[in-house]
Amino acid sequence: MATGFRDAGGNGDDLLSAIVGGNKSARAGFLTKFANQTQRAKESQTSILQALSLMNGKVVADATSLEQSETLAAIADAPFLTTTSRIDTLYLATLARRPRAKELERATLFIEDAVRRTDSMADQAAAYNSALADVFWALLNSSEFTLNH
Repeated sequence: MATGFRDAGGNGDDLLSAIVGGNKSARAGFLTKFANQTQRAKESQTSILQALSLMNGKVVADATSLEQSETLAAIADAPFLTTTSRIDTLYLATLARRPRAKELERATLFIEDAVRRTDSMADQAAAYNSALADVFWALLNSSEFTLNH
């Protein structure tokens, strides 16, 4: 839900379909890796497959791609949002909370630094969007997201 990811060919009950073998979609595969209900959430450890899926699996890669992610594209393209508002929106979409002052400062500096290191205006826009996508990726890979969402 945080990513807005939609799989082509999904039938709505991806987890059930993946478990019984009826659906081989990227979302179903992702959900299957995280479907361990035998442990309490606060006692859970991320497996290697889960970590790899979060770091570079199709669902997260598409969610953090401006060409594939409706969520990220909407946030990046909204002309009425400032950098602070964009970071706020990413936190709300991912962690269901606003960033703390230190988190907001760190993300803002990260994005500004990415833009500052480029020369042309076109490169600056691409660097800005890429840095925004990197912030989204970091949020999706955070232990807070994995544990709570």
